[in-house]
Amino acid sequence: MTSLRPFHAMDVFKFNPTNLDPLTETYDLNFYFSYIARWPHLFNVAEGEDGTIDAYSKLPFSLLPIPFPYHLKPRQ
Repeated sequence: MTSLRPFHAMDVFKFNPTNLDPLTETYDLNFYFSYIARWPHLFNVAEGEDGTIDAYSKLPFSLLPIPFPYHLKPRQ
């Protein structure tokens, strides 16, 4: 059975087989690490019983509902 859980930084080394589709964009490690650091609640993983990553979702920040339900401090 597949279970959902938050994406962890070490998952970037395990999800490569998930991105075998030529239409799937794969970014560099810096992108994933900075995304996890800024918005960890928007990054999730579907993990199989054997520990492999079946899917992952990275919700784009621009698709969040307005008004955003969290307090955001402007970047300077």
